[in-house]
Amino acid sequence: MKNIIVNLLFTILPILLLGQQKQDLGSKEVTQQIEELLEQYHAAGLSISVVKNNEVIFSGGFGMRDISKGLPVDEQTLFSIGSCSKAFTAAMIGVLEHEGKLKITDAPSSVLNDLKFQNIEMDNQMQIHHLLTHSSGLSNISTESSSVMFPPKSLNGLVSRLKYLKPSYKVGESFMYCNYAYGIASLISESILENPWQENLNTLVFEPLSLHNTVADNMNALQFENRSLGYAVHEDKPYEVILEDMIGRGAAGRVYSNAQDMTKWMMTWLNDGMLEDEQVLPKSYVQKAMQPQMKIPGAHSSEGIDTSYSAYGYGWFLDKYFGYKKVHHGGAVSGYSSNVVLFPELNLGICVLSNQSNSTLPYEITNLIVDELLDLQRKENEPNIRFGSATLATKAPLNPILNISKPSSVDLKSFCGNYSKDGFGTFEVFIKDQHLFVKFPFTTFRLIHDENNGFTSDFAEEIPTVMPPFLYFDFNVSSDKTVLGVNTNMSENGVEFSRKGV
Repeated sequence: MKNIIVNLLFTILPILLLGQQKQDLGSKEVTQQIEELLEQYHAAGLSISVVKNNEVIFSGGFGMRDISKGLPVDEQTLFSIGSCSKAFTAAMIGVLEHEGKLKITDAPSSVLNDLKFQNIEMDNQMQIHHLLTHSSGLSNISTESSSVMFPPKSLNGLVSRLKYLKPSYKVGESFMYCNYAYGIASLISESILENPWQENLNTLVFEPLSLHNTVADNMNALQFENRSLGYAVHEDKPYEVILEDMIGRGAAGRVYSNAQDMTKWMMTWLNDGMLEDEQVLPKSYVQKAMQPQMKIPGAHSSEGIDTSYSAYGYGWFLDKYFGYKKVHHGGAVSGYSSNVVLFPELNLGICVLSNQSNSTLPYEITNLIVDELLDLQRKENEPNIRFGSATLATKAPLNPILNISKPSSVDLKSFCGNYSKDGFGTFEVFIKDQHLFVKFPFTTFRLIHDENNGFTSDFAEEIPTVMPPFLYFDFNVSSDKTVLGVNTNMSENGVEFSRKGV
């Protein structure tokens, strides 16, 4: 894959405010602060939409959607909205319930006959409700690792793996964020309507709300000329990264939209599902989705946030912000970060979409706008600047670096072989030019000796991505020097892969 490094001298050229600005964001100081934040974050661009009292008070863009071509962001520029997609998928389920095609309290297995979890207790207790509230007990790390490192051909391919994946909690016991739970919800819509979930979202949600520039899935998004490229930061400059294409995250994070459409989305939620005097989402569902459905213990505390209220509804986080009810969700996928915030009591909604990976920029700007519009006086704090860096493959040294003070119990060649685990798949460990490598269906990593029989990982292929090499391999060696398997950190408590032929 050809790497694309931004070759435009990027000092955040004079940031242009584009699009159809309805009115100022409170003051010129706010606009100036947004421009300063773009520069501090080394960000390419972003779009902002704000609605208040059923009016669009701002909808426009800052910066660039394509730096190399000098193309600016405007209110119609398409961005991936990441996990803000969950509210769309949950709304699709809410519409199906309103139409009498299912109940949120139904068991997923009543629709998906092949769906089996790790134990009978989970099978008997699981409801669609638990999928939408992240209380299914499914482990996010193991489901993500399975779908990313061993990508199946389709979303259905992950269903057969669930019976092998150990849950983190009992059903309904605790909040555990899990993207794949929303994937199961999308499969339920497919089974009922006999159409792909992308078409179901379009029919049940996008079209009724006249979201003409909102689509699901990468292939649909690529058809838009006014689409933002995704960037991460490399050496203080935006670096174009590949689109995230992880099957397990489809319905959980692959909706694309723009500032213009997001104004309609926010106004619908702020008006009990009505848009321009038409009931486009069921009122009962909208009200239920914005009520606490699952308590979030140990929620992150920050200035003005009342964590005693922190909970999850259906596709929305719920908090209190300086006493006001706050309904919100953020999103982060390769190349993009987003934030949607609603204040129902104030009839206020703010959406910030950016083309920067894993960035706190949308949150900083949201807080900036909220504080201005509500005239809140917060403490003078430096912005919490965090963003994703492009992770590049490093060149291997001529000789492997080994920890001679804590050496492995066998030579490197002894670790070679195929390792397998039900619910995941098979990977190969091989040696080349004295270095150990591990080959997954996803990509190939170089293994770096840590201590004893433990190894960390580094990318061995040039993939412009923002996912750091997170894997750790601790090989299990018997007393007779036979490598039996390897424990990896692909779940909260580790996953043991067995060596084939042993």
